[in-house]
Amino acid sequence: PTLVTGAPVPRVVGIISLSENEMELEETVQNFVASGADGTQKGGVDAALPSCVTAKFATHKRDGNLTVLTSSGCFRPQYASKEIDDASASDENEGRRQDASINAALDLCRVCDLVIFAVDGTDPAKAIGSTIIDNGPTGMSIGGTDDANDAPSVTTHTTASGANKFDLDDLVSQRGDRILAACKAQGLPTPLTLLVNREASEEEEEEEMMSLATTLKTARRHALRRRNELKRYVSRLATTEFGEGARAAEIDIPPHFGEEDGALMMEEDDADKPTFLTKSKKILPDAATTSTAASLIPTRTALIRTLCTISAAPPKWVSEVPRPYLLADGGVEYNPADRTLQITGYTRGMAPLNAHNLVHIPNVGTYAVKAVEDANAKAP
Repeated sequence: PTLVTGAPVPRVVGIISLSENEMELEETVQNFVASGADGTQKGGVDAALPSCVTAKFATHKRDGNLTVLTSSGCFRPQYASKEIDDASASDENEGRRQDASINAALDLCRVCDLVIFAVDGTDPAKAIGSTIIDNGPTGMSIGGTDDANDAPSVTTHTTASGANKFDLDDLVSQRGDRILAACKAQGLPTPLTLLVNREASEEEEEEEMMSLATTLKTARRHALRRRNELKRYVSRLATTEFGEGARAAEIDIPPHFGEEDGALMMEEDDADKPTFLTKSKKILPDAATTSTAASLIPTRTALIRTLCTISAAPPKWVSEVPRPYLLADGGVEYNPADRTLQITGYTRGMAPLNAHNLVHIPNVGTYAVKAVEDANAKAP
């Protein structure tokens, strides 16, 4: 292969979903971060489905270069074929799908400076005012147990409709539990636990209020209380899994984001609309939702600032190995005429890249290097 290097390497940020919703959640977080950039460049093996986004945030100057990768988009296709994903929902097939996600997460953690473990807070938010039957643990238990049978801890609230029982531990799926165990055993880059809130539609909230037969004031109180419970849970999850001082954050996804022209509509409408939390303006009071002129989407701004300024480093067993490696970020081109593979990206590691050494390409093989060139010199 021909290795092409160029500008200084940006900070590499990986996204791994711990919830049942895997690919869609990771892509939503990636696109949400990229929507606040001053410039982006998308890449990947499939141009129609870019799995890598390099973003420039001018506010943070030299620290404002981020390359954002998703586990399901960058590495999972190496381990899971379409046949596996479309197979019937048997225990064997589900295990194979989970194994593919775990292997992808391990690969992602090897190349990242910082990894985001995303937790989807949407489903529990819909449970406010409804009764959820506890059929046993489906995920992991955080913060101890309630009885001798090791059942996961639950929180019960009384509402106008009676007992409202829900299990926050179900926010982390069985796959997410296995990913955490595997990644911690291998060695982690700097972790960041992220709570992803999404606004419910006004139609869903009207149905919810009708089912509750309660007042708007009560619905607001329930929404704010539920949001605080989710924040405390994610903070406890970060501390339990990654130790004291582990960082946790949250973002609020506006309505219609991710739909066709959704990001554009969001930016145009934000000038005269409030920034939403997990509920619409109808549920949450104006004081809790209204944004400032300086920041139309405060949680996105806060997350970007954290990603750019937090002290982050790859796993020591990767960064301290005395050999270089190349993170492909600018595309992969294969010339069948002379059987040359050109990889554009950033060189990393403690040792300089030597064109006389062999290079190993994961899932492909080991090859000799034809040339190492400066990508900036080749740019038009």
